[in-house]
Amino acid sequence: TLIDADTENGSVIHPYAIGNGEPEEMRVAVAAHDAAAELLTPWQVHKADGLHLAPLMKHVGEAQMVGVARLRYKPNTSATQVWIGKMQEWDALAKQLDSIRLWQAGALHLPVGDSRAAGGCR
Repeated sequence: TLIDADTENGSVIHPYAIGNGEPEEMRVAVAAHDAAAELLTPWQVHKADGLHLAPLMKHVGEAQMVGVARLRYKPNTSATQVWIGKMQEWDALAKQLDSIRLWQAGALHLPVGDSRAAGGCR
């Protein structure tokens, strides 16, 4: 999971499921990694081999990737329901990250004024 700070006040930026998790969480991880790798130069990609990458806005300077233990069975709690309720949000985020990757690769031409083109991830 990617969080904005590894403190008691830190909050989740987005899930980054590796190996297990909900399909939407794993898709976000793949899309984030691919988008971030596309933003790097070839030598940076080589240097980052084996690392888990994610693009971030410049103002998110204290971000951390943390492991979250997953239970085999989801508890029936309000917190679990809130998290499950975010699956559509995670799917939309994965699509946005795919757009960043395609735009950076030159395979997607966004209309002038599209907010994804001004995302500050460069």
